[in-house]
Amino acid sequence: MIPRAFVPDSKVMYDRSLELLSLPNFSQQNHARLSTLSSARTVPVTHPLKQRKSTEANHEKVRNFPVRMLVILVKVSKLLEIKKKLVKTLTELNNEAERESILTDVYTSVFQERYARTVVDLETVNRQVNIYLSGIQDYNTQLLPQLSEVSISARPEALRRMCTSHANQIVKHCNQNLNVTNTQALRLITALTSLLLQIRSLGRKKMTLTDLTALTDFVDEIHQMISPKNYNCFQDHVEVHMRQVLDVMLKSGAIVT
Repeated sequence: MIPRAFVPDSKVMYDRSLELLSLPNFSQQNHARLSTLSSARTVPVTHPLKQRKSTEANHEKVRNFPVRMLVILVKVSKLLEIKKKLVKTLTELNNEAERESILTDVYTSVFQERYARTVVDLETVNRQVNIYLSGIQDYNTQLLPQLSEVSISARPEALRRMCTSHANQIVKHCNQNLNVTNTQALRLITALTSLLLQIRSLGRKKMTLTDLTALTDFVDEIHQMISPKNYNCFQDHVEVHMRQVLDVMLKSGAIVT
């Protein structure tokens, strides 16, 4: 009996040729021009072999977008369409396997071959998509230099550091006249202030599941700072309201899933 296999969308390559517009043809149709970087020499777009050997070909642009990046985006788009079909096929095969498992523990060789082929195709597609996405990432510095320093996965941590730094300044300023000396209390107040700043910042833009996870983890960290005798108070006055805020964000579409 074949064990059930769960293949995440992120682990999903395709070994068949893709119907794509050739780079020279694409450049000609859009009147692409070569950018003059370090050399005034141009490369004819009608000769693919010369194009591959020339570095200037990598700098061709259409409306300020690199042609090479646009080609990669087209390939990724087509691969994602293929991936959707393969995931659908795998789901159907899993359902069929469940139905067959009720009657027998043995699957036909044809079914096993289809299943194995689908899984292999998914893995191949995913591998190629990752390669193309890595290629697109190379253009981030050119197109979005202000965002190139912080990756999407690192943004929650960067936001936390920024809000914590701001919270430290707020607490320090407010404590000038209060003269609170209990370091544990100051640390807790700073953490709660940072939490409010993070919520305010995330509320101004679309949140991702990564942001949501990071925010939930931060609440758990604050929970660890609380004395056990104050757990109920923290749950009633902080965690309950946090769940309400997140529920509102989910229902309003503020969180991109």
